[in-house]
Amino acid sequence: MMDSPTDKYRLIRSILVKILVLNLIVSFAKIGYGGFTNTLSMESDGYHSLFDGISNIIGIFGIQIASKPPDRSHPYGHQKYESLASVFIAVLLFIVAVQIISKSVDRFISPSTPEITFLSFVVMILTIAVNLFVTIYEKREGDKLKSDILIADSMHTRSDIYVSISVIAGLLAVKGGYPLIDPIIAVIISLFIIRAAIDIIKSSSKSLCDESRLDEDKICDIALK
Repeated sequence: MMDSPTDKYRLIRSILVKILVLNLIVSFAKIGYGGFTNTLSMESDGYHSLFDGISNIIGIFGIQIASKPPDRSHPYGHQKYESLASVFIAVLLFIVAVQIISKSVDRFISPSTPEITFLSFVVMILTIAVNLFVTIYEKREGDKLKSDILIADSMHTRSDIYVSISVIAGLLAVKGGYPLIDPIIAVIISLFIIRAAIDIIKSSSKSLCDESRLDEDKICDIALK
């Protein structure tokens, strides 16, 4: 039980900082090794994870504002800034999706074969394990604290898992002699990113647009009784 909204937001910030560190480790591992081996799908997945980290930073600032108490200009408090921060996360996702598609088109125009090694698979499997932990932990804490920003970020991280699995499938295909699978997987990654952005906007818009959280029929039934 939280003693005050300030305690709640302090806890949310603490969770976001922990997730930020994990996301940065995961992203740099994939970007670094993907760039070293010229594997576009792995590198793109790394940038996807990097934006997880950036979204954490935005979330931390959003929570800082949302934790402010009501004042004359904001008599109902600043909680919706948290949902607004979630929308900014979605915008960033759209931007990185466009960048990935652009790089994929360049790879189709100027084909090249990535260098796939055993370490490539090790990096991807370890990052999937980290993302799985982050998704479960962040979703659980988001539900417990009723935090839009944690739930939105967990949805984003969950998409990372599916994307990373597709990257592993792509690595196997490239290893089997099909290098064009690499940019194709990168395009698929961008579609996952766009879908995650749309889901976040849908979730956050419920709060920003004051959508009814109660079933009107149930309220009428209770009132009539």
